[in-house]
Amino acid sequence: MVRATPAPPHLGVATSAAQDGDWRSWVDAMERLGLASGRVRELTAEDVRAICRSPVFRAGILLGLAATVQPARLARSLRRAILDQGVRVFEGSPVRRFRAGSPVEARTPGGSVRAPRAVLGINAWARRWRQFRRTILPRATYIVLTAPAPERLAELGWTGGEGIYDFRASLHYLRTTPDGRIAFGGASSRAGLGTGVGARLDYDAASVEKLVGDLHRMFPPFADVPIEAAWGGPIDVSALHLPFFGTLPPGTVHYGLGFTGGGVGPCHLGGKILSRLALGIEDDVTRLPIVGLRPKRFPPEPVLSVGAYLTHEAIVRKDDAEDAGRRAGALTTWLARRPRRLGYRIGPG
Repeated sequence: MVRATPAPPHLGVATSAAQDGDWRSWVDAMERLGLASGRVRELTAEDVRAICRSPVFRAGILLGLAATVQPARLARSLRRAILDQGVRVFEGSPVRRFRAGSPVEARTPGGSVRAPRAVLGINAWARRWRQFRRTILPRATYIVLTAPAPERLAELGWTGGEGIYDFRASLHYLRTTPDGRIAFGGASSRAGLGTGVGARLDYDAASVEKLVGDLHRMFPPFADVPIEAAWGGPIDVSALHLPFFGTLPPGTVHYGLGFTGGGVGPCHLGGKILSRLALGIEDDVTRLPIVGLRPKRFPPEPVLSVGAYLTHEAIVRKDDAEDAGRRAGALTTWLARRPRRLGYRIGPG
């Protein structure tokens, strides 16, 4: 089961002068909605060092209304819960053919499943469907995990269990574990070219090596702590960095896509939306703007794959240069900012 404990806050930090104050639009929005009081606090660099003494951390923001979830444990607990309710789960059963009709039919090598309605939650693999080919971009993200070193965490002062992220456009996201490890994640330049989402997005040695270097730069006391594991996989990036939900003709297949790597939290809301759509319930949840949203479309292939690779490489180069105290080159900056200029919420502003 998933154990609930008091949730430590989340810490967002600037790691370069270019990131300073990037959180202020968030604070302004929360204040307008009346959500800031007691939930968000801007921090000076000294305040940040009191939480975690990284040599690259500058000022930041502390979000008190936050939690850190281990998604694999959550998924396994949900699996046990639905099995206890009598639901039959078929694993290792790839769907070879799918027919959206009445009834919906999914065919696998071992048999077929028919139902009045179906829900698609297929992440980056939705790119293989014609209807979604230009609404999501498969992108890889990876995590490296250190060996336990609680004494090094104590040296950093990072003992409160806070989840931490930076304000790079190619962000890093990190947390500690109860036994004193650091789990350190970040985006990769690996993308699903064409409609492909294969094993090459599950592991990329160059991306993992870069993450290890970034971890050591951020936390020098961990430079000689072994890396015990590394893993990754594809995420479904949407043009506006927002998930979207809807129904395919003739009305029996419902979908939720575009979580852009932040799906553990929004999936709670997504489950409410999709269950209501499948049951034909209309209420305030199904009237949210992200339901029935027509997402901004990406360019067609091969422009998309080539453009995604070039711009993401430029975004990472720009972030790296600014973290090193340098100004990125003119061409790199132009490429990194190009998606925003075209109306996509990707890359720096």
